[in-house]
Amino acid sequence: MKSPATLFLLLALACAAGGADLRVSDVTLFGDLECFKVETPTATYLYGKRGAGFASILDRDGHDWISYRHGGRSAGEYRGLPKCGQPVKYFHCGYGFGQYTNANWFTSTVTLREPGHVRIHSETKNGDAACDWDFFPTHATLTLRKIPGNYWFIYEGTPGGVLDTAEDFVIRPHGHRTPLSRPWVEAVPWVVFGAKESPHALLLVDHQDDGADASYAPWPYTPSAREPLPLMTVFGFGRPGWDDPKQHTPPLTTLPAKFSVSFTSATEQTAIEAEVKRIRTPASKPRAATLPAPPVIDVWHGDEQHFGRLGVPQMWVNILGRVTSPGTLATVEYSLNGAAPVRLSVGADGYRLARQGDFNVDLDFDALRDGANTVSLIATDTAGQRAERGVTVHCHRGNIWPLPYTVDWSQVKSITDAVQVVDGHWKLERDGVRILEPYYDRILAFGDRTWTDYTVTVAVTFHSYAPPLKGPPTHGVSHAAIAARFPGHFADKKQPHVQWYPLGAVAEFRLAEKLEQSSWRIFHGGSANKRASHAVEPQPRRVELGIRYQLKLRVDTLPGAAARYRVKSWKEGQPEPAAWDFETTEDRNAIPAGGALVVSHNTDVTIGNLTVTRHEPNRP
Repeated sequence: MKSPATLFLLLALACAAGGADLRVSDVTLFGDLECFKVETPTATYLYGKRGAGFASILDRDGHDWISYRHGGRSAGEYRGLPKCGQPVKYFHCGYGFGQYTNANWFTSTVTLREPGHVRIHSETKNGDAACDWDFFPTHATLTLRKIPGNYWFIYEGTPGGVLDTAEDFVIRPHGHRTPLSRPWVEAVPWVVFGAKESPHALLLVDHQDDGADASYAPWPYTPSAREPLPLMTVFGFGRPGWDDPKQHTPPLTTLPAKFSVSFTSATEQTAIEAEVKRIRTPASKPRAATLPAPPVIDVWHGDEQHFGRLGVPQMWVNILGRVTSPGTLATVEYSLNGAAPVRLSVGADGYRLARQGDFNVDLDFDALRDGANTVSLIATDTAGQRAERGVTVHCHRGNIWPLPYTVDWSQVKSITDAVQVVDGHWKLERDGVRILEPYYDRILAFGDRTWTDYTVTVAVTFHSYAPPLKGPPTHGVSHAAIAARFPGHFADKKQPHVQWYPLGAVAEFRLAEKLEQSSWRIFHGGSANKRASHAVEPQPRRVELGIRYQLKLRVDTLPGAAARYRVKSWKEGQPEPAAWDFETTEDRNAIPAGGALVVSHNTDVTIGNLTVTRHEPNRP
């Protein structure tokens, strides 16, 4: 059990202010930390005047969800909210004290007092950092106006009073509830932190709709004699993951930016979303004055797209993009050749839709008209504002993808000239294509539905990866993979379709949490109602980040409708091993033919040049 909330000696300097249900007074913590104490019906905020950040946020039962104090590292001085600056700790209550001592303090003043609304403005002596905090009966909203360099929004604190990683939890969109022992990275518009000691939970809201990653980890990540147990949360909108080499580099740039803090009793997504919508909708202004701009539809590979020009690697045509909306997005739909609109799922969904607003239109290639097809995309927000964008999908029939086949990315002008993008946002570089937003199964397809016996060799460089944890989006594995005889995702009831079997095989070059424990794993076969079987390489191997590897997969037809799949890997520049690393066999009912894939699953990779060669069945 946790102790009661930390008790502070508050030297009140009777300065009652504010409007209905709001009070503001001056208090001093620890003898030198001057604060505004803002009391609302749902929370009490202790806001450091010099640092422009919260030392405490207490719920109605007195639990302190931050628990800042001088010194003590993660037991005190590291804690705070919003901590937007790095390496200079702008907007941190401890800014100007201890290890954060400096001469460029903030000056904080109450600039607005009206019923149900108080505003505090903070600005540094040099005028290079400034913000406003607007306090309402149910929540507080930060407007970040100026900051030197990039920024993020950080919550480092103590859910319910003291961090308990086993019992405390965080809720994310799509019903993801995980204990605070588990790190994660995901683009989320809001999170809810909860603790068993309190019926209240801390709701944090990102107003930007920019699809930026957020991350969480307990601190310290690695126990030590000095800090043997995690003592605080490390959560941030815009903060890279705990294992990202850029974890200490804020990525956000757009200003002004808004974030909100609230306490809620909601734990179900529908109720949380309603709270978020209320917080993000200004209540004191007329509707006409707050009407947001309409949604914007971004289509990643242009308004003219060609499929089948080289051949047909799989059954689906995928139109990828992202919808951003200053308001609350209500629906995204598409219409094919003037037919009735079809509702699209919008990310993030923990699977194929990686970021907020992502969509993936999956169209059956065989159902398209020869030549030009029109796909109309329609996005509508809750205010009724609507955006449309048309994409012309050119269907080329009768072509067989050439075999042998080679891709030299330095000679390619557009990714879709060489491969078909099935999932993910990719960037063409001179030495390959790099995934811009690592997530679940980022896929490039090539080859033909008629291909049977062939070998794929592809260069892969791992830059970083998400630790393989249970649940989305890693689902226990991070890898780069090659698939052969892939017919396309099975037509399940999800949009876009998620079930990736039946298939020939997918050979995963898996990165373990400890890289020396990495290994191959091959899934093969499967059916509509039966998951693909798998085999794991018995001898683990070490994988190094930043090193280019050659990965090879070979598929052979065997007698009796069987197939064999063999894999090998080696560092580029070294001789190719004569022996295969690992192999497995699909004994019967093997998928007889199909195109190939390269897949990035929760890994930041560059896919280099690739070659595909034909061989006779079951020949060396």
